[in-house]
Order: sequence, then C-alpha cells, then structure tokens
Amino acid sequence: MGACTPHPGLGTVVYRGVAVNLATCKTAPATAPQPLSGPRVVGSTIVFHGKVVIRARRGDSVELDGTSPDGTWILYAIDRFSSASLAADGLPVRAIRASGGRSYPIATGLVYASYRSWCNGRLVMTAGFDRTTTTHKWLVTASPPTWKARVLVKSARRAFGSLTCAPDGVIVQSTTASPEGFRSPHWSLWHVDWNGKLRRISAPPKGVSDESPRYVGGSLYFVRSGSLYALRNALLWGPLLRVPRAAPGFFGHTDWSYSVRR
Repeated sequence: MGACTPHPGLGTVVYRGVAVNLATCKTAPATAPQPLSGPRVVGSTIVFHGKVVIRARRGDSVELDGTSPDGTWILYAIDRFSSASLAADGLPVRAIRASGGRSYPIATGLVYASYRSWCNGRLVMTAGFDRTTTTHKWLVTASPPTWKARVLVKSARRAFGSLTCAPDGVIVQSTTASPEGFRSPHWSLWHVDWNGKLRRISAPPKGVSDESPRYVGGSLYFVRSGSLYALRNALLWGPLLRVPRAAPGFFGHTDWSYSVRR
C-alpha cells in the first residue's frame, strides 16, 4: 500500500483489490465485483442474453463502451480495420437498444472510460478526434431515445478530459488548448453547469496537474502528483493516499486506478 495519512469522514478508497479506510488507513481485501451479466464482446460481435446485437464487418472490430444505467441501451464503437492506431485518435460512439434495432450516432471521442459519465439519465461525453488530449476536446450530452448530441461546452482556448457527475452539472479536468501541451499538461478541475457555464474549482501549482476526478458523497476526489486529495466544503484535504496508475500516460492522459465508497 502507498503512504496513507488518516483523514476521518472521507470514506474508503479501493485500488488493486485493496480497500483502504481513510479514517484509520487500515486495509482489507476489497469485495470482488459480481460477475457481469450484461452485454459482452464475442469475436467481432456484441452479444446480450445469447443474441447478437451488433456485428462488425469483416476486418473490423467492435468496442463495448458500456450500457445505460438501466441496462436498456448499449454504447459501442466500430474500430475500422481493427487498427489500434486509428482507434487511438478516437472512435465514433453509437447507441443501440439492448434488444437490438436501429443504431444511433452520438459523437466521436477517445476510448477512455473516464471520458464518459451518466448524470441523471443523460450521457455526458468528452468528444473530439485526435489522440492528443490537449487539443480539440469538448463536452457533449445526449439522452435516449433520440441520442441527439448537444454541445455542452466548447472553447478554442481549452481542452477537456476526464469527468464526473456533480450537483447541477459535471466536474471535468481541463487545460489550456495546445498541440504541444500533452508533453507537460497542466490539468485543473472545473465545474460545468447544464447551461455550459464554466467555474474553476482547483488551481494546482505550476507543473502539477489535478486529474481523474470522482464526486462521491459530497466530496470531490482527485489525483495530484500521484496522491489522492479531496475537496469538501471548500476545504482541501490531503495528500490522503498514494494511488497507482492503471496505465502509463498517453498523449497527456493518465489513467489512475481507484474508486471511492462512502
């Protein structure tokens, strides 16, 4: 376990199969997740309850991008030519009923799970084509059954990344838009309301980023320089705990592997 400093009232952090009680820093094995009963990728198809819902063309592959909270819709993307290089620049995300039928286009975006979130029945997604995370990235929302995407916020001066649902909107990491910014991004956290109004809520030191936000139980958790912090009632708590990266940084994006239980 990474270094931990006790902070009562901030719940339990789970990473790599370990649950850390932030009040005491005591650890315990995390409860194993229940086996998935939802759709799954089988070869070049997505299968749900024994039925093929999506079948990619020969030479293409299919990416499962999650389901709606009620399980009635499947999000997916087709990787043309099964090309990891093309997929790294983003894939067109689509929605289809779990029972099959018409497929609806939503938007093109990078295939990071943290770039999607369901907020009060609507999908919020970081959209934009190009593996460089610090350019051409904006937020869109879409809802079933029409899935017509609406731009929530788009700015030539800012790029947006990982996000989480929050009261009256979302909290998203954002940085100054720059084609070279991915070499040393300076992510900070911003609140975006449902009218697209931006409000900055964190200001990390120069050369440091605030990333991977999670809003749980009235507290905002995020990673700064490899350590977990929390914002609660306008007070900054931390560092709470060292957390691991799920994967190396890629063109300005880093996956931090943790979840929070309250």
